[in-house]
Amino acid sequence: MKNKLLNSIVLLFGMVNMLFAVESNNGSINCTGNCYEPISNAGDDASYYQGSQVMLDGSASYDPDIAAGCSDESSQTEQECCEGNEGEWSADGTCDGSSETWFELSYSWSGSSLIVLDNPSSANPSFLAPPSGLSPGCFNTDYLSEEDCLGNSESWITDSLIYIPINLVVNDGDYDSVADQVMITVVYDNTAPVLNIGLLYEVTKLSEFTIDASSANDDASLTGSLAFNWDIPVEFTQVSNEPSSIITLISPEVGGDYSLGLTVSDGVDDLDLNITVSVLNNQSPYAVPGDDISVGISQLFTLSGSDSFDPDNTGNLTYSWNIDDCLANGFSLADGQNLNSLEINLNAPSQSGVTCSASLVVTDGDGLGSSTWSGEDIFISEIAEASSSSNSYVELYNGTSENVDLTDYSLIIVRNNGTEYVIDLSGESIVPGATFLIIRSSSGDILDLLDNPNYMTFSNLNKMTGDDAVELYKNGELIDTFGDRNNLVKWDVAGVEDGSYNHTLVRKNFVLSGNVDWNESAGASDANASEWLVYDVNTYDYGGSHLNTYCDNFINITTIENLPPLVSIQSDQAGLSLVPGSTLTLTGSIIDPESAMISDGDYEFRLVNQNHESYLDVDINDFSISDGVCMDDSQPYPDNYEGIGCSNNNDCGSGYSCNEDDGIYEISIELVLVLSDDFDHTEDLGIELVADDGTNEAVLETISFDVAESNLPPVANYEVRETCGNSTQTLSLTNGVYQTSEGCEIDIDLSSSSDNTSTGALNYDWEELPFLDLDANGTNELDLSANPSGGYYNIESTNILTIDIPENISTNRVFDCEFSLNDGDLSSGSIDLDFEIVASMPISTEILDTGLFYEYNADNASGFVAQEGFVYEGMTVGLSASAFDPDGDDSSLQYDWDVDGGALVETLGHCDDLAGNIDSVPCFTSDDCQNCSDSQFANENDCLFNEDGSATGNIWGGGCLDNNSGDLAYITFPIHIENDTDFLVELNVEDPDGNESNTIEFSINVLARYPVANAGHDITVVVGESVELVGYLSQDNQEQEVAIGSWDNSGVWDDSGKRIMANYDNYSLAPFDGYTFNWSQTSGTGVALSSNNDVNPTFTAPLEPETLTFSLFVTDPDGHSSESSTVSVTVIADVSPEIGWGVNGNPFNDSGLMYYRYASGVPIYFNDILTYEDETPKGTYAFNWESITAGICSDSEATQWVCTDGNSLSEAECCDNNGGMWGYPQECNDGVSLNAEDC
Repeated sequence: MKNKLLNSIVLLFGMVNMLFAVESNNGSINCTGNCYEPISNAGDDASYYQGSQVMLDGSASYDPDIAAGCSDESSQTEQECCEGNEGEWSADGTCDGSSETWFELSYSWSGSSLIVLDNPSSANPSFLAPPSGLSPGCFNTDYLSEEDCLGNSESWITDSLIYIPINLVVNDGDYDSVADQVMITVVYDNTAPVLNIGLLYEVTKLSEFTIDASSANDDASLTGSLAFNWDIPVEFTQVSNEPSSIITLISPEVGGDYSLGLTVSDGVDDLDLNITVSVLNNQSPYAVPGDDISVGISQLFTLSGSDSFDPDNTGNLTYSWNIDDCLANGFSLADGQNLNSLEINLNAPSQSGVTCSASLVVTDGDGLGSSTWSGEDIFISEIAEASSSSNSYVELYNGTSENVDLTDYSLIIVRNNGTEYVIDLSGESIVPGATFLIIRSSSGDILDLLDNPNYMTFSNLNKMTGDDAVELYKNGELIDTFGDRNNLVKWDVAGVEDGSYNHTLVRKNFVLSGNVDWNESAGASDANASEWLVYDVNTYDYGGSHLNTYCDNFINITTIENLPPLVSIQSDQAGLSLVPGSTLTLTGSIIDPESAMISDGDYEFRLVNQNHESYLDVDINDFSISDGVCMDDSQPYPDNYEGIGCSNNNDCGSGYSCNEDDGIYEISIELVLVLSDDFDHTEDLGIELVADDGTNEAVLETISFDVAESNLPPVANYEVRETCGNSTQTLSLTNGVYQTSEGCEIDIDLSSSSDNTSTGALNYDWEELPFLDLDANGTNELDLSANPSGGYYNIESTNILTIDIPENISTNRVFDCEFSLNDGDLSSGSIDLDFEIVASMPISTEILDTGLFYEYNADNASGFVAQEGFVYEGMTVGLSASAFDPDGDDSSLQYDWDVDGGALVETLGHCDDLAGNIDSVPCFTSDDCQNCSDSQFANENDCLFNEDGSATGNIWGGGCLDNNSGDLAYITFPIHIENDTDFLVELNVEDPDGNESNTIEFSINVLARYPVANAGHDITVVVGESVELVGYLSQDNQEQEVAIGSWDNSGVWDDSGKRIMANYDNYSLAPFDGYTFNWSQTSGTGVALSSNNDVNPTFTAPLEPETLTFSLFVTDPDGHSSESSTVSVTVIADVSPEIGWGVNGNPFNDSGLMYYRYASGVPIYFNDILTYEDETPKGTYAFNWESITAGICSDSEATQWVCTDGNSLSEAECCDNNGGMWGYPQECNDGVSLNAEDC
């Protein structure tokens, strides 16, 4: 198996990004005219069948100058361009211009000498794909290897395909783009188109349906055409067939299975599909009598079958109600009612707690009636992901008329990490109308919460986290799904964001069977289109049973005592005195437990004193009806009602939840009254809200207000609170100011202020907001916020102002604020508050580069050696820092250094010079600091001994003193970083009280100097094959970057720049001077490498299949060695090649023979009759021919040639002297004929 490495090398002479003309303007760059190089795009790689027309597409090439500009290439504004210079401005058609670049692109395509491009200067040239039969190798024989061939844009030919690289350069009139290359693969063998669609469609009679084959593709071997031919039975009516890949039909009125044919052809090979369309005969209609209901005692109520339907619309439906059970329990049919009507009215008995069941049968025009149970199969009816995994469950529902044995069913939970859990349901069953639950454990609360349902346990149910699919299978076929196994996320359901996560989801009552299309089932953005209802987490009201009015044809009716409505009337101004001319806002609320207020009830606001009407201007400011009401079912009426409407549980107070399912709602009306200036202040103003539900006595609620003679100014009451961490306290004045600390939060709370003579308005005016500018840039460092929970969103008019105090302010800071209240008439007067922030947090001021960096040399005991120039990987850099503590001793600060990227903060000492002077050179131990008391001697021997061996009297020694645990840090950088890297150093300090400073940063650029070995990607070879290992892509950051294209381990072409350290010289691959490649085998049968130091060594694969591994490390001229890189070589068994026969593409006849007629003595050449395939290509091929018949064309013994004269012993003697013919002797297999003609 060949190890394919296609690469091209382009030396980069300098770094060229985009060429542009610039004009300096205060440090910015302005461009006029043609500024940038265009960008070429040669299109996507593609595969074509031999002989097909190949279409190239460079239309995605573009010029960055497409940004707004003028066609005159000089005007700087749209107005100047269009009005002054009559140009066109390239910004979406303004000035009658276009959005295209004014610098039109020209195209220049180039490619292999094998092809001829048609119109190579256009955006879309073409050429004819070459036919098979070309000699393998490079079409340009100057190049011997595949990589050299393709790297020089020539065609590489194999036994089954041709690689053709084609390059595109575009020009904008001034600049050429960088070339972009597309690889066209020409395949010798065509493959039929591919299409993956369902082959079984189920439709009702006379219904319109569509079959979509537009996903067909011929990408494996493009021919340039894709045709669709439909064979439609005459019983179907074609609606449309445009485009030809999509056909819309109307099914016949006669049921049965029909076969439709579809042929998808690419002009060479066809894909034939047989599609079965099952047309259903008359389907039973569905009787839907509605949800179970509760009715008031003695109440007249209606049952309706209006939701019933006939899926195939076979005539008009007729209705038949059965109310025998209701009549037996005291219900009665209202006068004039007919049990064969769409709707019927009944009277409820006068006792509460009476339950009966009514049923409905509907019949279509053919006399086919509905079933008691209409479900088509079991399906997932509920998914509950609870706060406690012990209370989570999956519910299945049986809406069919049969007991369902679950042995043939299973559930699969597909986790978001790819793990699948299979739940075997064997041995379980569900009766009609019942549910079956899968729970995690029977030890949780769920069995009590759901009133002991039918269930089984599955311990891994706790693995559901809202982004896991739950699938229901029957006999191995998917019949229902919650979620999509191919897109495991938290799904939006019924318009609820992340609805699948931390919610209870219940299937809607119209669902009759499962749905394998999750997008359709979920209704992510449309609650009406969804099959699911989404409830808050820990909603257990629906588990263990399923309310499905479409699966069954009966309805349960229960009488309850008709309770009077709950009425309230409230105002934020309650308890205050009004004044003439003021505004009063009231909110009225009505909740009827039977929800009869809209259909049967009535309500109104009334004045206690009707004489006040002429002194009031009244307006209904708002009216709303809620989705549900907040209830607590554990309490008796009326305490079970909180008294407010809701749309979710967040609207309700503690202990209450939002009931949206029983049809109970709140009617809320906001009433605004304006008192005239003539209102009599000696009289109170009283307003009543009256509600009548049509059954009980009307309920009345009253609110009254005192009216004062004159207005008084509002009173400002305030409190200042401080919150630091989890501790909150009320602040008091200290020397006239409120003192606080860094990082705390201040609340100035005016919410207890009052206006005893209410005008209907109470405004909070922050006349001067707190302001603190720490760095003199005009920005407020105090973060101010209003009180949105109280309905205040503007900090200038909020009743509670929150101030976030900044940290690390360096010194005590002061700020103040001023506010007042007004009621639209009078003001409370201004109040000024002063604050002081006490600074206690230390401050990190700066990190300084000492300019000192070192290389540590442990081999010769020289320790740290100072360096100059650049900082390289493995070196140690010295940094210093400064910090201070506003309220403490700077020397007590603890410095905390940190650095990213694997670098280390070292704790080092400093060497002394034997005289107690501390040197700046760092050290680990005293061994790093040895020196002579006489500084002229650098080593111990010279220091201690004279040349004659006598003692010098000098001292050799030294110590490593002190350490850098404070404001001095040494950063040692890792090796093998591969690329130049910026390392970020961070510092903060902490005082003895635990206060932390700000964090400051310092960046150090470190150059890579260690080589990076690359042993190539894993390959597969054939036993006995010659194998080449590839270390060519090993890199050294210090070498010049070149552009190299190569295949990566995933089969993707990578043409990024690389800094290689080996190259070809006269077709010989060798490392650059000073580099050493070191290969070794690490596993498998030992093989002999051509050289352990070759860049790309070779070896012969073992004769038995196995896996070999090899390791490579590289050493550079400075002695730096890379980390090891490994590669695996999988050796596979050799498979014999297979031979096919035929002449010029035509096979032999049925007998496996092909006949030739030739004159006697004429040589016969067997051209184009042999094809062969080899799954494991290896080496060269030997072809061995032999005759299998005696007679004409049989070879002479030992392939010896002779003359037709029977005497000549050489070709010259035969042909030149005796007029004979030289060749293989021939004879006839009849044993008689003496020449070919007679034979």
